[in-house]
Amino acid sequence: MKRIINIIINNVFYYLILIFCIVIIISILYQKFFLPNDIPNIFGWKIFMVMNENMTDEIKSGDLVFVKNTNINNLKENDYIALKSNSNRVSFYKISKYEHDSGRGDKTGKLFLDDQEKSYTLSKINDNYEGVYKYRIPKLGYILLFILKPVVMISIFLAILILGLLWIHIAGELDKKDSNKLNS
Repeated sequence: MKRIINIIINNVFYYLILIFCIVIIISILYQKFFLPNDIPNIFGWKIFMVMNENMTDEIKSGDLVFVKNTNINNLKENDYIALKSNSNRVSFYKISKYEHDSGRGDKTGKLFLDDQEKSYTLSKINDNYEGVYKYRIPKLGYILLFILKPVVMISIFLAILILGLLWIHIAGELDKKDSNKLNS
């Protein structure tokens, strides 16, 4: 009886993971097709692979970077922000200085990025603002770049599907053996 419960739990676990992955994929595909000018996000998070050599001191080439959608009015000095260019490339900038407009209650004013002398207003940055850098995984971007090739992605999906079906088949055979032993 314990074995049957374990098999059921394993099958449920497998199907929950499969359903979660399918929901994420459908969400990303929906965003890609129906919101083509926006970068897809998952529960308010965006993931970027950094391929530029000189992004910032903290973010390096090959890193996988996690960016959180946050209100642009909550920015502060030393935050790293992701800004999208007209060609849909995203770059990261450190807010080196933030001059608040003291005459207003909300956060307005000027941002200075990467110790540049030129300042930017929040309204100017808002159109290209993608979020604030939160975490990075060094060099994982290179691995994901390989995995995201269509042939590799389809191969991985098929391998997971085949392994899952094989797992279910083996569990069924073990269940039959156990029931035959009980009937003998």
